[in-house]
Amino acid sequence: MAHILIVEDEPDLLHTWAYYLEQGGHRVTAVMDGATANDMARDVNPDLIILDLHLVHNQENEPVRGMDILRELRTVSNVPVLIATGNFTDQLDRVLGFRLGADDYLIKGNFGVQELIARVEYQLAKHSANRHDAEPQAAEHDHSILAAGNLRLDRDRQIVTRGDRQIDLSPQEFKVLLCLMLNRRRNMTFVAIWRHCWGDSSADMASIRNNIRIQVSGIRRKLHDTRAANPLIVSIRGVGYCFRG
Repeated sequence: MAHILIVEDEPDLLHTWAYYLEQGGHRVTAVMDGATANDMARDVNPDLIILDLHLVHNQENEPVRGMDILRELRTVSNVPVLIATGNFTDQLDRVLGFRLGADDYLIKGNFGVQELIARVEYQLAKHSANRHDAEPQAAEHDHSILAAGNLRLDRDRQIVTRGDRQIDLSPQEFKVLLCLMLNRRRNMTFVAIWRHCWGDSSADMASIRNNIRIQVSGIRRKLHDTRAANPLIVSIRGVGYCFRG
C-alpha cells in the first residue's frame, strides 16, 4: 500500500480519484490548498503526488502555479509527481514540467480510472526499483544479489537459491519474485506487479490477476513456502501480494 498525496481544487475530481485509489489499496491524503501543498508533502512523506497544474489556489483564492509547487518540491524530494492538467496542447508547459522533475502527465477528462491506477502503479514500481538500485550495498555482498534469510536471488545470473538448494524458477516466476523482493514489505497490487514485470497496460484485469496468481503459486510451491508458519510471500486480499521475508 502506497501513500498518495493529491493536490487538486476541483472537489469532484479530488473525491473520485481518492475513492478509486483507495479501492486499489492505497492510502490517500487530499489537499485543495496549493499554498500548503509542499508543507503537506513534507509532513506526510507520500510515496507519490498527483499535482494540479493550473487550478490550484491559496487561502486567498488566488491562483498558484503547479510549476512553482513542483520547483520547490524538487529541492527537498524526488517523490514521483504526476501533473494533472486540463490542457495538453501547451508544449512549453509540458517541457518545463519534465525539466522540473515531473514524471508523467494526466489529462483531465481524457483518462479512465484503470489508466489512472496503472500510471500510478507504474511510477511507484519504477521509483521503488530505482531507489533500491541507488542504495549502497554492503561491501561483502555482490550488488546484484538480493537476500532474505537463506533465500538469495542473483539478478545478473538469474539464479535463485534457498540454503544450499537451487530453485528452478521459470523466467516469469523469476520476474515476479524479483519484483516482490525489490518491494520488500510493501503491499504490491496486481497491476503494479504486472507493469513492473511486463510493462503491458493492454491486458484486462481478470487476465492480470489470473496470470500473477499462477506465477506466485509456482514460486510458493518451489520455495516450500505454502505451508510455512511465517511465509515469505503473503496474499493481500483483493489487492495483491507482499514479500515479508
